[in-house]
Amino acid sequence: LVVPGATTDVVTAPAKHWQRTDADDQIPIAGYRLKSLPPEAMSKIAEHLKSQRDAPEASAAGGAYAVIGAEVPSVVADTALVPVPETLSAAYPQLRGTAYMRSAGKILIVVRNSSIVIGVLEG
Repeated sequence: LVVPGATTDVVTAPAKHWQRTDADDQIPIAGYRLKSLPPEAMSKIAEHLKSQRDAPEASAAGGAYAVIGAEVPSVVADTALVPVPETLSAAYPQLRGTAYMRSAGKILIVVRNSSIVIGVLEG
């Protein structure tokens, strides 16, 4: 599987041979934007967004949107999405151009121009 002298830490290795590749295969494509953030960073982001009081709760049906890759309907996006604070997007470039909302006890990170959920944090 590995040519002598070749690097062994590659992302093109088959999932059946590499645990990391298998873990990457379990992530929806929409979630790749935040994939590089370590769990500690995700916890800091969640804590910072929890402290923000300006994000309204989504409708009762909002729990259906708490899935990476889900599209938030424009009616909900217009009323419930709040831009991610500049302090967070400066610290974590992956959050540029995103907004967030609360839904079903979670915090959803959504791309503003497409209304696609790219992250679901405990909130």
